[in-house]
Amino acid sequence: MIKITKPRSSRSLAITIAKIAQSKLATDILIMDLRKIESAPADFFVICSTNNPSQSKAVFDEIYYSTKKVQTTIPRYEGLDTMDWIVIDFF
Repeated sequence: MIKITKPRSSRSLAITIAKIAQSKLATDILIMDLRKIESAPADFFVICSTNNPSQSKAVFDEIYYSTKKVQTTIPRYEGLDTMDWIVIDFF
């Protein structure tokens, strides 16, 4: 388990999320920096792949519950119904 502290910036949150995904053996982890794009919906996107729905759920659970402990807002999410994709929004 990754020890998580309150992130100081959106960048540090993105890096922490990538590390959590890696700890659950997610692959193809990519952190996209969108801060220079004027109309971007976020500062960063963290994208990763998993091998099956069970692993997707494990990655989601670890990210959601680890970050929920230190965030001031509760993340919103979509995609758990099909497990084809999952989006977690830390807006």
